[in-house]
Amino acid sequence: GFSDPKATSSSKGETLKEFTFTDTAYPGIVIYKLDAETGDPLPGATFSVLIDGNGPLTGTTDEHGMWTIDYDEYGHFLDEENRTHTVVVTELKMPDGYT
Repeated sequence: GFSDPKATSSSKGETLKEFTFTDTAYPGIVIYKLDAETGDPLPGATFSVLIDGNGPLTGTTDEHGMWTIDYDEYGHFLDEENRTHTVVVTELKMPDGYT
């Protein structure tokens, strides 16, 4: 299964955001980008992800406001002896109309 959902929302004029969380579940990470007022999904947000300081992986939210990173993409960054992993998600670009 996937780890607990981590969602980020934006209001027009806000600054970019960074999140750090501990991930213990496999096989993937899902990042959602939502409008803070309407809850609508926001395509076109670009994020960078570091896992245990390794990476980055870079991706953009799809038409559902979602970017899914599966184990095939991030598994080679993991030290399998660790039971938990620090994941840092940095928003690099907000969707059009939100900067």
